[in-house]
Amino acid sequence: MGKSHTAVLTNDGKLYTFGDGAYGALGNGNTNFSHTPNLVSYFESQNETVVQVDCGKRHTIALTESGKVFTWGKGDSRNFFTRPWVPAGNPLGIGECAEMRNPTKVSS
Repeated sequence: MGKSHTAVLTNDGKLYTFGDGAYGALGNGNTNFSHTPNLVSYFESQNETVVQVDCGKRHTIALTESGKVFTWGKGDSRNFFTRPWVPAGNPLGIGECAEMRNPTKVSS
């Protein structure tokens, strides 16, 4: 569970998300709020089986059976106006970006 969204992993490796979709945290291509779990279809389309998932404040990370790591959601980890002392960073691990609305493979 993240601060505002939740991910559910089934025994057969299907990933469902629901809650606040801000910044694309649900991984379904939009930023809508969802009251019910929705399949993150990206993994099926890539023939990937998710084995672990973790939710951050506004981002999600998934590990697949083949050892690949995918991230999506909010990429900028600070708000300069409310928390200027927090160093800039990117919890997505895919370079500088504000948000990713779909799962994106981490290359390193």
